[in-house]
Amino acid sequence: MLFRSGIFLRISKNVSNILDYAFSEMLNNAIEHSQSKEIKITMQKEKNSISFEVIDKGIGIFNNIMQKRNLHSEMEAIQDLLKGKQSTAPQVHSGEGIFFTSKAAEILIIQSSHKKLIFNNLLQDIFIKDIKNIIGTKITFSISINSKKQLDYIFKQYTDDSIEIVRASC
Repeated sequence: MLFRSGIFLRISKNVSNILDYAFSEMLNNAIEHSQSKEIKITMQKEKNSISFEVIDKGIGIFNNIMQKRNLHSEMEAIQDLLKGKQSTAPQVHSGEGIFFTSKAAEILIIQSSHKKLIFNNLLQDIFIKDIKNIIGTKITFSISINSKKQLDYIFKQYTDDSIEIVRASC
């Protein structure tokens, strides 16, 4: 889905695959769920990393989850999102986009309403911060140019088959 640009010169195939997947998933989520008339996209290559942002002025991810799941707070919506592999539109897709994107990123930040959800895989931790209210959702994805992550390995690591293998060996 990513267009040809100098940003992708001298980028390894594994990083290119991850960027293509993550960007496609985050943009498709904004298109399918945000109800925004406009989506802003930026991509930046720095010395050691590539990052992108997908920003919409729609309903907001946490508000959407709250409405679709009958939840009462942004924190409940974040908890639901953190369960992984869930969708507010199961007839359209599996809900695995954010889950796998959060595993592929070095840093994935989701900002919406009054909350900032940070998946920091460099620290192997997840943080939730209170922020000034924003309309819509802002997704920020970052990965090292030298990342060794492989998208197919990430998928295999979290499939039902790998879970069965872990259970059988316990």
